[in-house]
Amino acid sequence: MNAATPNAWMPQPLRKLAGRALETALNHTLSLDPDTQQKLTALNGRSVQLHVRGPEIALAITVDDSHLKVGPPREDNQLKVAA
Repeated sequence: MNAATPNAWMPQPLRKLAGRALETALNHTLSLDPDTQQKLTALNGRSVQLHVRGPEIALAITVDDSHLKVGPPREDNQLKVAA
């Protein structure tokens, strides 16, 4: 296992569970602000890739209608953020 490889330290089932939990939390937060949720439709299909260092975690958040989807990082993300 290479510590510099994003997500390598986390077992696959745990990655999926963590992604679903984050997605649920983000969408619940959006549901509290219908105006923001409605404005997301203008960004439909766009995504951002997040790469957090220490521990190495990488993921993509994609706008799907008025909801956010969390998934594995992709090379075609419109914006990449590393911190």
